[in-house]
Amino acid sequence: MINVLFMGGTFDPVHRGHLAMAHQAYQTLRPDLLLFVPAARNPLKEQQPLATTMQRLEMLQIALQQTGFEIDDWEMHQEGVSYTWQTVNHLRERFGERARLGMLIGEELLEQLPDWSHWPELERELEFVILPRKSAGRPSNYPRCWRQLDAPQVDISATQIRDTIAAGASAAGLLPPAVWDYIQQQLLYRRVD
Repeated sequence: MINVLFMGGTFDPVHRGHLAMAHQAYQTLRPDLLLFVPAARNPLKEQQPLATTMQRLEMLQIALQQTGFEIDDWEMHQEGVSYTWQTVNHLRERFGERARLGMLIGEELLEQLPDWSHWPELERELEFVILPRKSAGRPSNYPRCWRQLDAPQVDISATQIRDTIAAGASAAGLLPPAVWDYIQQQLLYRRVD
């Protein structure tokens, strides 16, 4: 039986916080495979990604070089909104019914989980691996099957990075150096007047 841990998101852009979460989860849980699953469109976010699908995928590829982590870009090839239950079905097809699936999430998402499409199915199918966040309040509802990692809290958000760049400041310390170089080369997230 294969043990697969995945982290979904728009990764607009992927940043040091994402990588720190993934490394901590990998070191603690030792899954057979840790996947980053970039979403085409997040149903719970009004603002859609500023970077194109290809740019977000390229930033992930750059960031994950030499990490041993992989990308499953299945969601990016689907039409419309990306739902986690569809991704879980895809992962079941890919790895088999006996695969043990876990989803890595930040603590700030706990309050949203009951609003996710097909939530009862997700709660049955997944173990949720929860990483603490300073910015998150103490949530009241945890999924049935969950594990909280004892991990250093990294409070970096993609919104913070985009806002910093749009204001004309450097976000170099919040990103892997090669991703920062890519963002500068592509002129991403700059304010257009």
